[in-house]
Amino acid sequence: MASEQKFKIWKCTNDSASGFMVTPDSIVMAGTSKNFIVIDSNGTNIAGPVSFMSTSDQIRQGGLFVQMPDFVKMIPGTMVTPIPQQIPFPPVALIASVAQSLPFLLAMMV
Repeated sequence: MASEQKFKIWKCTNDSASGFMVTPDSIVMAGTSKNFIVIDSNGTNIAGPVSFMSTSDQIRQGGLFVQMPDFVKMIPGTMVTPIPQQIPFPPVALIASVAQSLPFLLAMMV
């Protein structure tokens, strides 16, 4: 006996190209047939052009380095006055939040 695949589709109109589909194993968000996002057990797959809107100091590279603010990047660097392009910025806030929650987590294990 074949198993049934249950899913739910949301669309604005019956003939619109964009939609949102949820199955027990995956989620699909489609804009057109050429750009969509699929999240399933294989990971997150993005098809089509991608744009990220953020300032350079909000992007962390390698988990440690943050770009200098955009204004500082406009200052020219020379051999006499070097201007760094990246600064190390460890994720201290994450470590502090884990350390704050550690007694609670340990109490749950006992």
